[in-house]
Amino acid sequence: MEYLIGLISTVFIVALAKFTKFENDRSFYPTILIVIGLLYVLFAVIDGGRQTILFESLIAVVFMTIAVIGSKKSQVLVGIGIILHGIFDISHPLFWENKGVPIFWAGFCSAIDVTLGAYVIWEKSGSEK
Repeated sequence: MEYLIGLISTVFIVALAKFTKFENDRSFYPTILIVIGLLYVLFAVIDGGRQTILFESLIAVVFMTIAVIGSKKSQVLVGIGIILHGIFDISHPLFWENKGVPIFWAGFCSAIDVTLGAYVIWEKSGSEK
C-alpha cells in the first residue's frame, strides 16, 4: 500500500509543479533532493543515537552535493540523485539501523524517488541541449 500511495503522491507532486510552474525554476528539483536527503537526519534525531545522526548526516551531505552540482550542471544529474535516494531507501535497513524511520517509509519514499527521478530525467534530458 505504501508503494501505491508513493506513486499517487508523485503524480500530485508533478502536477503541482507543472500547474504552479515551480518546475521551471532550476532549484525546484534540487531542493526536493536536499529535503529528502535530510529526512533521514530527522529520523536519526528521533532515534537519538549520535552515531546514527552522524551517519545519516554524512549521507545527507552526499545527496546535497549531488543536488548543488546538478542544479548548476544538469537537471538529469538531479534526477539520477533522486533515483539513487530511492535505492538508498530500500537498501538502508541492510547496512544501518535507524529506529526513527517509520516502518512504511522505505516503500513510500522509494516509490516517490524512483518515479520522480525518472520523470526529472525524462523531462529535463530533452531541454538541456
